[in-house]
Amino acid sequence: MDGNHSPPEPTNQSVISLQTLTWKYVEAPFRNKRRFSRPRIFAWSIAGSLAFVAIGSARFLVDRDNHLSYEKRVNYGLSSACEFGDSFTPIEACRTSPSPKVLVWGDSFGMHIVAGLTASDSTIALVQATKSLCAPFLHIGPVSLADRQRGTRSAEECMRFNNSVFTYLSNHPLLETVVISSPFRQYVDSTTFDLLAPDGMTHASLTLATRGLSETIERLRKVGKHVVIIAPPPAGNFNMGNCIERQRLHMPIYGPARGCVITLDQYRGTYGPVLALLDSVEHRANVSVIRFDSLLCDSIACRTTLDGVPIYRDVAHFSYAGITYIGRKMDLANRVRMLAK
Repeated sequence: MDGNHSPPEPTNQSVISLQTLTWKYVEAPFRNKRRFSRPRIFAWSIAGSLAFVAIGSARFLVDRDNHLSYEKRVNYGLSSACEFGDSFTPIEACRTSPSPKVLVWGDSFGMHIVAGLTASDSTIALVQATKSLCAPFLHIGPVSLADRQRGTRSAEECMRFNNSVFTYLSNHPLLETVVISSPFRQYVDSTTFDLLAPDGMTHASLTLATRGLSETIERLRKVGKHVVIIAPPPAGNFNMGNCIERQRLHMPIYGPARGCVITLDQYRGTYGPVLALLDSVEHRANVSVIRFDSLLCDSIACRTTLDGVPIYRDVAHFSYAGITYIGRKMDLANRVRMLAK
């Protein structure tokens, strides 16, 4: 049969056969009150309705959970490929232009601010040089006291990575601005980290971190770069991403997370030495520090949502939605241009 012919019309015999089958297997059974009483039909109707409700509810819960998981996904910045090893290469996935003017240098906190820069300026020519737990210190690397052997290897890898970033910057004079971002805690918290330096292992300290970061900024300026630091956002001693999720699901919240707000005491307790480091470097190296406090905090506490947008994805990092909203609200890319020096 080709597409130009219609199917044959049903014959009278086929119609009669269909009527007979319908009567025998559909109408007649339902007329048998012993097999299909009203209570039984009613019960089946209720069961069918509940089944449809259950299926619909399950689908809703799956969709909701998928949405919440997506909101809390890891914030890699431009791409997960921008989690580098011991060497930096400006791969296509980690830049917005073949001729970048801005380089974001840092650890996972460098990653999580990138979406704010691109959201506030869709034409920004940016390249991302990031490695977790590795802030832009050229001559020191953090060693976790929980595993010294592995931590030492990680610190050596971090220093090789940072040296490769600096080499790239030195060889690209048209790249004008360097944005440094990190929580810096691994460089000032001697209870959990030592620092591997050229002259051996030493304890993490505010003094050493201030000197190391200031020297990095000085070397960047010597190769013609403007520098600005972006501070970590306020944080408390609880998982803000999980708290926001529980709040949206109307689930109970206990302990320090109650209300999903970060008290100033929690903020200072979490980042006290880091805030001191930023204040010190700001004056010693004459560098501007972009902070989020004025947007997120008042005299008592700091918010974890803005206009209904969940700002955090975990205990410390911005969510993609959060930093995108903040980036536009703060005009972050333009602020970087104005303050870098």
